[in-house]
Amino acid sequence: MKRSVFILLALGLFYVTSCDLLGPSAKGKGELSFSLTQNPELFLNEGTFIKSNPSYGDTNSYILTIRSVEGDQLYSGTYGNKPATFVVDAGSYDISLYSRKPNGPMFNSPIWGDSLTVVINSDEQVRVNFRCTQVNTGIRLSFTDEFKKRFPGRGVGILQDNKKVDYTYLESRFAYVMPRFFAVTYTYSDKDTILLHKKFEGGQMITMNLNYNQNPASSSNFTVSVDTARVWVSDKYNVGASVPDGCYTIPQAKEMMGTDELIPIFGYIYGGDPSTTAFRIAPPFTSKSSLVIAPNMMVTNRDDCFVVELPSGKIREGLNLVDKPYILGRAVVVTGKVVEAYYGYPGVKGTKSYMLL
Repeated sequence: MKRSVFILLALGLFYVTSCDLLGPSAKGKGELSFSLTQNPELFLNEGTFIKSNPSYGDTNSYILTIRSVEGDQLYSGTYGNKPATFVVDAGSYDISLYSRKPNGPMFNSPIWGDSLTVVINSDEQVRVNFRCTQVNTGIRLSFTDEFKKRFPGRGVGILQDNKKVDYTYLESRFAYVMPRFFAVTYTYSDKDTILLHKKFEGGQMITMNLNYNQNPASSSNFTVSVDTARVWVSDKYNVGASVPDGCYTIPQAKEMMGTDELIPIFGYIYGGDPSTTAFRIAPPFTSKSSLVIAPNMMVTNRDDCFVVELPSGKIREGLNLVDKPYILGRAVVVTGKVVEAYYGYPGVKGTKSYMLL
């Protein structure tokens, strides 16, 4: 998430947030310069407090990118080689500073940095103060004996952006992913099976305890402790009943189009606000009457998705993303009639029931 930025003007110092981005007051030129503040206190290991912070590395080698909001790139290079001052057209600019470019899941690879949007008015001198924090997410996996028995072999994989890192059953390091959906996969006969999808905010350090139980109890252990730099999370995940018995996957449900049969369909809550041309995949949402489900959270083709009608009453109250945006990404079973077109997509109408998994 882009943050607000302190801006130093010729007339003094004031605070600008994203709500203040009203555009330049007049055409002309302005000056843009940078400074960098590092947080000297950081938990480098869970439960171990370190006063100094060697993890940031050489900030002169960080990658600075400056783009106009129209998409024109003004600078992309190392922080140490930037000019002292940029003379730019008055306007709005997206600016980021990262310790390295994301390149798929990697071990021992936190990315430090900051991103923001600023407005530069004519004849103004704007000084941006970067605050380096961890922008990606550390994932550490642990496995129960039941899980390892059900999924024999060396371990699993962590998949994001079509790149995968192997996470063996003996591994104890953190693998780092960007703050968007990733998958835990199991490989059998050279084919990957997706066991679960998850997304966490940047700066979190996650321990995921994986279990396999076909008849799971409805319980979860979730604890969070917070320090000044990172959020540490420990949670338990059961992957034993991803597709309940008797349910149709979305590809299977497509074969039922044109019938009047009510069938249970398994999918993941992928987005909302559908129209004939697009739908939203992130809050804020505005429509309570429908949502979009997908076979997994990493699909890129809209034709793989179903739009689900949410009739008024308990179904709409329980599944609409306007009131419950936190259910985005949850596995769900909806029961209804499969239709060829609903908001221009294959879909489910006359929804009679649902079950969040």
